[in-house]
Amino acid sequence: MAKFLGKVALITGASSGIGAGTAALFASLGCKLSLTGRNSQNLDKVIKECKKAGGIDSNIFKIIGDVSKESDMKKILDSTLNHFGKLDILINNAGIIRNGTVESGSLHVFDDMMQVNVRSVYLLSHLAIPYLKKTKGNIVNVSSIAGIRSFPGIAAYCMSKAAVDQLTRCAALELASYGIRVNAVNPAVIKTEIHKRGGMSEEEYAKFLEHCKDTHALGRPGTVEEVAQSIAFLADNNASSFVTGVTLPVDGGRVYEIGPLIPKFFYRWRCKLSHRVAHSLFTIPRHQLYGLSCHRLEVKVGVTDISGTYTYSVPKQLSVGFVLSRNTANDPTTIYGHERIKGKTHSTFSKGLGGLLIKASTSGLEDRALPSGKVSTLRREDSRSQTLEKGVPAQVSPSSSDRGSK
Repeated sequence: MAKFLGKVALITGASSGIGAGTAALFASLGCKLSLTGRNSQNLDKVIKECKKAGGIDSNIFKIIGDVSKESDMKKILDSTLNHFGKLDILINNAGIIRNGTVESGSLHVFDDMMQVNVRSVYLLSHLAIPYLKKTKGNIVNVSSIAGIRSFPGIAAYCMSKAAVDQLTRCAALELASYGIRVNAVNPAVIKTEIHKRGGMSEEEYAKFLEHCKDTHALGRPGTVEEVAQSIAFLADNNASSFVTGVTLPVDGGRVYEIGPLIPKFFYRWRCKLSHRVAHSLFTIPRHQLYGLSCHRLEVKVGVTDISGTYTYSVPKQLSVGFVLSRNTANDPTTIYGHERIKGKTHSTFSKGLGGLLIKASTSGLEDRALPSGKVSTLRREDSRSQTLEKGVPAQVSPSSSDRGSK
């Protein structure tokens, strides 16, 4: 379907990754493309892919430029207008990522990140607005899940993407009266080269992708094509004509994986155990999930064995938090049959795995005691304690000090 037939799109950072994938998709949809990047050879490869996808040679225009340079930004826009005569869609995709904490990061890295990730988006949008007014065009910014959520070790990157999100919303309000829509996509981990260019080794990146199976609700990282399809949706004046100011997570459920949000929305428990195994049973009321639905909860820290739908073995002396799980047990009897749960629980501990066994139940079934064992004092991190009697379920209700601020 040539939904962009006759439209002109300018894509920054088009020489690789999401920009390259978006270029190929838009070419297949009949769009005229102005592709910009710093690497001429890579852009040539992308142009070949665009032609394979159905793009016409005369509809693809290459511009070598660096979005961190103001003079190049003006050249990119002027060249596009001189070649095609108009602009319908601006896709601000170019971006970089660098590691660094607030304590260890350098100001130079911070400035580079803001220059590319924020200033270029602001400047090119500013320059393009007079021409987008004429076509009632739209802008799609490529942000990140890091603009919505906080992650340690990439503070400047998170700040830059949060700025892009705010720019998207502000521009949407300011430009709506001209018929210009402004939206953003917020990808989670997507298989591109950006992390390796940011300093990750091949081995580190492989481990990073493997870790994504646990941090993304769909159990995998995303693909460039999936993000490109989302960009195409937001850029389509028919499909999304009433959509503006949106920051759309394209993240496989990463934004709803609540482990890092435990300090804000949930409560942590520090368990001081004796050398013997402690068994306790907890029930987490459904209303305490703050509207987040799930098939089960899992203990994320130090899981050593999975037993049934709700039961896990956790090593001693660890902070235990609850996060949404992407997995659902295939055996329904683990939900409905206590004997099956009990049997699997016994099996777990017969392997000699020391630790605290926690059952987090959202099934609404009657709670029953797990296998017997010595129960020590359960301490909250604020040093208040609650002693549980052996084999007696405990209803856990966080106090006001345990709840996150609104």
